[in-house]
Amino acid sequence: MTEQNDNTEPKRMTLRLVVSWIFALVFWLIGFVVIFTSFVTGALFIVAALILLPPANAFAKKKWNFAISGPLKFIIVLILVIAAPIVGAIKPTAEVVNQINENVQATNTVVPPAPQGISNQVAPPPQPAVKPIAPAPAPKPATPPPASKPSPQIIYYPVVSVTDGDTFKVNINGTIETVRAIGIDTPETVDPRKPVQCFGKEASNRSKALLTSKNIKLESDPTQGDRDKYGRLLRYAWLEDGTFFNKQMIADGYASEYTYKVPYKYQEEFKAAEAEARAAKLGLWADDACIEESSNPPPPAAQPGGHTFYTSSYYSAKFYYCDTDDGWKGLSPKYLKSFLSAEALLQSYSDRILHETCK
Repeated sequence: MTEQNDNTEPKRMTLRLVVSWIFALVFWLIGFVVIFTSFVTGALFIVAALILLPPANAFAKKKWNFAISGPLKFIIVLILVIAAPIVGAIKPTAEVVNQINENVQATNTVVPPAPQGISNQVAPPPQPAVKPIAPAPAPKPATPPPASKPSPQIIYYPVVSVTDGDTFKVNINGTIETVRAIGIDTPETVDPRKPVQCFGKEASNRSKALLTSKNIKLESDPTQGDRDKYGRLLRYAWLEDGTFFNKQMIADGYASEYTYKVPYKYQEEFKAAEAEARAAKLGLWADDACIEESSNPPPPAAQPGGHTFYTSSYYSAKFYYCDTDDGWKGLSPKYLKSFLSAEALLQSYSDRILHETCK
């Protein structure tokens, strides 16, 4: 048993020496490499390597009669290896603290009073010109899209009846209003002061064809006023299909352009439409539109010492005329009636009134 222990002990010593050399060389190599970047860390690794080197232990024991036991050697080396990286990490922080202290000392340095006439202020060292950095422009707030304006509501009114070529009645919110079309004039058919004019019935029929049972949009014109002297609304009229009634009557030859005192909004359009209708000989501009035998037919032969009397057979006529009264010449030849005596006229037209006494 004793021999066996004696053989084992040299083996253990040899193993310890080999391990010590290996770790010593490793720590030495690490310390040599690290010392150029972190002196303290590298130095601690080199110290650990020296402690592990067997020749160093033998030298210390021989020189100073000092030897470190195996367990103590292990603890010291372990502490050095753990402390090396920690101390290396702390080192930059210490340098920063030293730099701060140096700055504080420089700030607290008292400048001795300068001789009289010399300012104590020390000119600061010239600073390099620093180009100011323009702040980044603040983002523009998003511009909301413009609110679309609501389109005005278009109102159409039903046509109640058609009076003649340029006059009609509409129902405006329950009120029946008579409307006179702006900018046009058609031959008369219902004016009690005038006989039925040439092409009047045709113009009235055309107006009825366009407007009867239709809905229309009305437009006023500030230049013409709201109503005429008879209380009629003055308006332009559009049908729902976009037909401009006033202009259409002129363009088809059933009305002429009419300007009352001052120009109106669509005057130029209406004048152009009339010129085109005249050139095309449409409607009342046709060559055969108003053929009459004579505008003023010769009166019948009067009895010696007597007079001839005239009246119109039109239903709205009120007067009769003596041949010495030129008023009879304004009567429509189509409805003109003549009599050799007032008594004969009144027998046929008992409601007529003498316009002017015979001369």
